[in-house]
Amino acid sequence: MKKSNRVEEFRVGNYVVSAKSGSLGKVVSTCGGLGENGVVIEIGDILTGGYTSFVKDEDIRPIPLTEGLLEDVLSDVFQKAECDYKYRPTEYEIPREVFPGVFGTANWSLIEDDEERGKWWLSAGTGSLLTVVKSLHHIQNLFYDLEGEKLAVYEYQVNRYLKKQESRERE
Repeated sequence: MKKSNRVEEFRVGNYVVSAKSGSLGKVVSTCGGLGENGVVIEIGDILTGGYTSFVKDEDIRPIPLTEGLLEDVLSDVFQKAECDYKYRPTEYEIPREVFPGVFGTANWSLIEDDEERGKWWLSAGTGSLLTVVKSLHHIQNLFYDLEGEKLAVYEYQVNRYLKKQESRERE
């Protein structure tokens, strides 16, 4: 059975949420389907008991990229850019000392779209917008592809962020 395009998005080390249990998972391997059940992804749900389960493709939710995620989970890497004028979009940058950059890029940035709040663009420090970044696992994959290094993401920070989001949704 052929893997779906969605499964091809995930890599070992990506953080996702199980739609059924709502628990945080870390992809430990990806594999093709099991007969009629379609494509599955193996997730090590290490924060809630250290078990490994197989989750169908449609039962995985990406963790959306938000300003809260940047502040709570990726603050060790991204720093909010200082701006002098009022109408500049929100921007978070990675200083050169964290990732030296490729092709002579001074730093990488995530810039919120002027017109569509919640839509983030990856910029190569030159002001050119390279691609839309939609989720935590997407930014993890982009930085591995661009820098050849894993982006520093800590499970306890992701879990704390998700719990905070869940409590806000209940209010």
